Amino acid sequence: MVVLAEMGRLIQLQLLVAAASILCIQDEFTSAKRISEDSRKKLQCRIKELEAEKEAMASRIGRLETENAELKRLLEEKEPDLRRAIDERDATQCKLASVRMTIRKLLSEKRERVNAEKLEYTTAEERALVELSGEQPWDEAGFTDQSGGGSPKSGPSSEDDDNPQATIPQAKQTDTTGLIGESLRDIIQETGTRPGNDKTAKEGQQAREQAPTGVRTASSVRKEQTTVASQEGWYLEYFKPPATAELSVGGWLYEQLAEHLQLDNKTTICNTRYVNVENLPTTKIEKAHSHHKWWQDACMHIHIHNDIAFLFNPIVLEGPSTTYLISWGTRKINRKVEKYISRDRAENPAFHLLVLPAEKEAWWYLGMHSFTIAQVLPVWSILNSQDKDELTLELKKRWDQAPGGQRIATMLEQGDLQQCTIELRSEGLADHSLAFLHDQLGMSITDCGVGE
Repeated sequence: MVVLAEMGRLIQLQLLVAAASILCIQDEFTSAKRISEDSRKKLQCRIKELEAEKEAMASRIGRLETENAELKRLLEEKEPDLRRAIDERDATQCKLASVRMTIRKLLSEKRERVNAEKLEYTTAEERALVELSGEQPWDEAGFTDQSGGGSPKSGPSSEDDDNPQATIPQAKQTDTTGLIGESLRDIIQETGTRPGNDKTAKEGQQAREQAPTGVRTASSVRKEQTTVASQEGWYLEYFKPPATAELSVGGWLYEQLAEHLQLDNKTTICNTRYVNVENLPTTKIEKAHSHHKWWQDACMHIHIHNDIAFLFNPIVLEGPSTTYLISWGTRKINRKVEKYISRDRAENPAFHLLVLPAEKEAWWYLGMHSFTIAQVLPVWSILNSQDKDELTLELKKRWDQAPGGQRIATMLEQGDLQQCTIELRSEGLADHSLAFLHDQLGMSITDCGVGE
């Protein structure tokens, strides 16, 4: 009996455990069923949303198909006009290319014509007119040469009477004091020369022969050349003095200028650099001013001392009625030049111009000029290939350890070297030029080789 009772309790306990397990399983099943039902409802909602999106997409596709059909219809209607427009565009491009070729050909022919006209100046009559206008190369200008001695010549010789040695053209017989008191307009009126006259070389020679001998200025004759310059247009000049030069007197060694002008050590160092790049001074003074890196690029090599501007191997841009100093340098250097002239010297932008021409060791005085920063159309963009090659060669000469010509051309093309132009004017400054020549350089008009 005891055994049966014990077995009954065990069976009852097992039944209780089984019932508890069944209840747990039921609870898990119910929970899983509820989760599944929620997921089913969510999926049904998502299905409805996708069906709605499908309907919207189908509607949009239908509208796009309708629009596409309309566009195709319009394209078919406009296709003749479109083809005609494309043909006109291609024809216009061909015409533009032809115009460009014609312009380049005309520019090339014009340059050849200008060079031919310059070569005609070698005739005797033309050379006489050129000497009168002061447009000769540095070696052929007949300037007074002081390089052979330490002091100016005391007066003209008999040989000088036949070949005048200065570019101060005669206007009338007068003394130095009388010339300083006269204006350029008075000289023009008395010589009978008016701006814009297009005289032939023969007429110019006759006018010079009939004019009284005596002191003269270049202004009247220069104004005669205005028409010629207008016909020739724009060109770069590497060797001749600028057309604005009222005086062209020179041949000084720098030591002579330093003595006459009492130049300081800094100015002496800066300007002796120009004479010979390979033999730079190495004194303590030079080291103190080593920040003057004149030759690191092809910028305008200019040094200003008070009212004197020292220029080494300048490039001149001659226009129909205007003359410019032109250079190509970095933006930073050009800004310094523009700032100095436009702001620092705005009240007194006039300078006595002393120039050291290319491959020379003698300096020339070109008279007083006013400097004005000018904005000119980039010259590089309008040059033909021959002129560009010539310009890159000239820039290379002005550049210590210069890169190759092709590299310089690329720098100009890409704007790494930017153009800087300074307009030159000498109107109304002849008196100052003559006074500087007399007081500072110790020369009189007769010392220049002009007849008394």
